[in-house]
Amino acid sequence: MEAKFARVNMIDFVSEEALEEVQDRYAKIREKTYPGLEFTVNVRTGPQSMMSLSIYGSEAALLATTDNHQQFIASTSDLVKDIFFYEGGVSALASTLVTDGFVTFNNDPDTGIKNTNTNTLQVHTNDTLCTEFSANQRVRMPQVYSTAGSSMRDVQIESDGTLAALSSITAAKINIADVTDVSWLYNLKAKTFNFRKKTVDAVTGVNTYLNEAEDEKVYGLLAEDVETINKDFCFYDKDSEGNDVLAGVYYKTMVVPLLKAVQDLKSEIDTLKTKVAALEG
Repeated sequence: MEAKFARVNMIDFVSEEALEEVQDRYAKIREKTYPGLEFTVNVRTGPQSMMSLSIYGSEAALLATTDNHQQFIASTSDLVKDIFFYEGGVSALASTLVTDGFVTFNNDPDTGIKNTNTNTLQVHTNDTLCTEFSANQRVRMPQVYSTAGSSMRDVQIESDGTLAALSSITAAKINIADVTDVSWLYNLKAKTFNFRKKTVDAVTGVNTYLNEAEDEKVYGLLAEDVETINKDFCFYDKDSEGNDVLAGVYYKTMVVPLLKAVQDLKSEIDTLKTKVAALEG
């Protein structure tokens, strides 16, 4: 089979009405703006979100529409909250559409995309449910963490981008040491603030923060302040040259030094109680 190429878009809109408006605009300009397009599948993954898959007959046909696609995205920036798109080769093209809504690849009946007819889209590999997108804006990945019990686990993003269940057993750790000095905690400056609204560049993914506040008042810390006091509790992104760029604060990990501070205070209080009791005696 001749190689095909695809563009995948993941889009969050500012409202349900915005989603409908963009779809209407796309329908009107599709033929002229995207010559060489063989077919498109738009999947509504939530009230205000959508995944779009477009297939082209060749890489040249795909690349010929890239500029037009970016211009179309720019023209809808007031309607789109966040967007990500990827362009690349298709290693396997859907070849069978089963009556229950299961799209398979290269005649593999156990791998594909399934519409469960309950406003839910599922991705299966080797007859195993990998990812599920629901209309209530929930995403479920049962292979990241599953258990026969009812316990809950934190999920972390590892350095290679893999989603994995966070483990706290000793076997998963190295360089274990006691926490001693936590006096730096007292230098942290508690703040209240509102997050800025933002736009996201459709190509680079770079955030542009606006001079407009989100509604919710937040209690927290400023990453720049924390970095000057204890950078172990900051996390960083990478710029185009591979340099660290301050991105935020690990709030969750601060529980441990706070616990140590409480233990130290209790020890001091117990000592003072003993001294007071001796003096009163």
